[in-house]
Amino acid sequence: MQKRFSEMCREELESEAVRLKEENEKKYKEGRISEANIAKQRYYFCLSYLADPNEIEPGKTYQIQGESDEFLVDYLNGVMAWGYRNGDTNSEMDAIPIGQLVVKIEFTGCGANCGCKH
Repeated sequence: MQKRFSEMCREELESEAVRLKEENEKKYKEGRISEANIAKQRYYFCLSYLADPNEIEPGKTYQIQGESDEFLVDYLNGVMAWGYRNGDTNSEMDAIPIGQLVVKIEFTGCGANCGCKH
């Protein structure tokens, strides 16, 4: 049984993010679009556990990775940012994993001095 993202250490999350990104690309190339989209969504959730929620500020607008939309953050709840696409506060509130908002995430590597990003 696979661990939940919330149970993984930083190094495990980094390795899982790399694996999920590769899985997404592979599935997409194979034409398995639904499976690629699932891997991509899991990738963004994984990145959410690597992200520092203190870098996401309510009231600020962020670009959504992989989309042309921007996202105005109203508040955070765990690893989810709640707010409005394209700043339209008259529309229904939406939730986006904070790992999908464009914020700098630092990868620390595996510590094996191998130069990898795992």
